[in-house]
Amino acid sequence: MPSSVIPVAMPFVVLGIDTSGSWCSAALIRGSDVFVRRAEVGSAHSDHLLAMIEAVLDEGGLTLVDCDALAFAAGPGSFTGLRVGCAVAQGLAFGAGLAVAPIGTLDAIARSIRDLDPVTRHTILVAQDARMGEIYWSLIARTGDVQHTLLGPSLAGPEALRDALRAAPPVDIGCGNAWTLHGDALAGLASRVVHRETADALDVAELGVLAARAGLLVAAESAAPVYVRNDVARTTAQRDADRRRGAAASAAA
Repeated sequence: MPSSVIPVAMPFVVLGIDTSGSWCSAALIRGSDVFVRRAEVGSAHSDHLLAMIEAVLDEGGLTLVDCDALAFAAGPGSFTGLRVGCAVAQGLAFGAGLAVAPIGTLDAIARSIRDLDPVTRHTILVAQDARMGEIYWSLIARTGDVQHTLLGPSLAGPEALRDALRAAPPVDIGCGNAWTLHGDALAGLASRVVHRETADALDVAELGVLAARAGLLVAAESAAPVYVRNDVARTTAQRDADRRRGAAASAAA
């Protein structure tokens, strides 16, 4: 009688990229093997990203067609950086016939906290500087590898963020660069702050692996950035004028 053969599931191979802030990074995950390149490049992501991707693929001895998916940080974040990341992800995925995992930038930052108890549920407030006195934020619940969004992603000033959290569960952990840049305004919102300043391609790739396992990948043509701030093309001067008009209207009321 022939013995039964139990198939062994092969690990997903996922390439992750992040261009959502001043850092640019690429990471390749193949089972327990991890290959990463990262550098702070300002807004020059397009000058570095493809070379980083080539480097991690070469180090892993793979090509794009050997990957199961391509994950990218979809936003919120730098308008120009997000456009670069999405365009590169779409172009490479089209060429290699890969599915894509658009990963929320704030989800990736929450994922970056490695020392959490894998059994206990943690509530994480990710707060990322959005400039002009505003903050990108999201309230995320995480237990082990499983995390889901409770509130957000949203854009608000510090006081509006406080108002939005009044009816929310208590925040265990705060992370993101807004805790450094707006520390006084955010004081008391979280039981402790973990200094994770930015998203990283490794966290994006890890969430891409989870998306692949869950069947949550999308076709390359469906990938799109998540801006949160709808009027991304408006100038600082226009925003300042809006604030002055609002202040004048409040004073006259």
